[in-house]
Amino acid sequence: MTARAGDPARELARGAALAGLIERAANGDEAARGALYEAARGEGIVLALDEALDALARASVGTGPVAELGRRMLREAEHREPLKLAVALVGRAGGRDDIPLLETLARHDEFSVVAGAALASLLDDPVQAWWRVGCLATGWGKVEAVARLAAVPDLPADACAWMLRHGCENDVMPEYLAYACAMAGGLETALEGLVDDELLDGACTIVRALVNGGPAEDIGDYEPGPRVAAAVVELVAERPPSLVRLGAVVDIRRWAEDFEEHVAIAERCGRVLDRAEGHAFVVERLARPDEMLEVWSIAEAMGLDPWEAGWAHLQSAPADSHLYHRLARTPVPARWARLVTFAERSLPLDELASGPEDRLFAPDGQREAALALAALVQEMRHGRWSAPLLAAALLSPVISTRNAALHALASVPADMWGAAVRSALRRLAIEEPVEDVRVRAREQLAR
Repeated sequence: MTARAGDPARELARGAALAGLIERAANGDEAARGALYEAARGEGIVLALDEALDALARASVGTGPVAELGRRMLREAEHREPLKLAVALVGRAGGRDDIPLLETLARHDEFSVVAGAALASLLDDPVQAWWRVGCLATGWGKVEAVARLAAVPDLPADACAWMLRHGCENDVMPEYLAYACAMAGGLETALEGLVDDELLDGACTIVRALVNGGPAEDIGDYEPGPRVAAAVVELVAERPPSLVRLGAVVDIRRWAEDFEEHVAIAERCGRVLDRAEGHAFVVERLARPDEMLEVWSIAEAMGLDPWEAGWAHLQSAPADSHLYHRLARTPVPARWARLVTFAERSLPLDELASGPEDRLFAPDGQREAALALAALVQEMRHGRWSAPLLAAALLSPVISTRNAALHALASVPADMWGAAVRSALRRLAIEEPVEDVRVRAREQLAR
């Protein structure tokens, strides 16, 4: 019977064997180096790695050869797990000259944690090590680094300041880190002192994530939450508008409106959003192609109508799926008609209707146009129809687009489909490669 991964006796033995391989490979045994590389590719080596490194230290194996082995593996490794082993070896046996390469690896989510542990060993300062990783990484690596910093008792003041200003923003979800940054950084206390623009913007990011909620603790878990939210709104009212500031006020108002005890916060948010300066800021950004989607929801919260600005941008970006996604939500029939007429003329429907395949994503070169078609089909129902677009979606190579088209068909009487749609549906009922989708197509055809 094979021992389970994590069994102390098993990992002790595995660590000793791994230590022997590392020692022989470090001393020039090429066969051992090859065996070590293959062992590193095996499942669960990380569980035995600490024991192996400790065993090397107990055996007084020289750090120089081990560090050189790690550096060689860093240069030559072609797989992720051997590269992680190399990072660990360099972290345990290397020197400060290795820090720049480890920092480069820390930028990659796959290696952020092992690079952070290596940096902590070389710097002999876990706070500095994980702080560096937090500054370098943007995804899950940053989430892990900030979580580690937040767990440090009595975090230094400069690290606290960074947590509040830059710690929360990440490419995964700010909601993962908002509570950790607010607590570890001492957000409520910081907002009682002199608040620079970076601190205000960082606070906006944190509070916005807290009120939105998500996979981690949210404003309901953060006792100072309502006081901090109110303080942020007051600070925003005193400063020039920006996307992050106005976005925070919008989200704080949405949260506060759900609680009778926070009606004063909601009303204050409304007054901030009514300011002429804020309106001018939003109108100006609606005219910018690279910012208008970011400011869309803020404009709506202010009572402004961003649709015509989006329509104007679509004329120079006729396959922009993000614009279609926003524009297709219009409740105005005349705007919907204008949008689908434009899409029928502008999207490459023949290419998008290349025939059903068992695909999750559109072929190369068709991604934006395919997503635009999907966005339109998802909004189709009685009174919001386009037979050419629906027919193209039925014959899309992307499964989800065909499913969306079948859902749209089910929502309207069959006599409203149009000849092109019925023709595409007949073909789909024959050619569909996915059985449950084929069954749905035949059910619709039988109506």
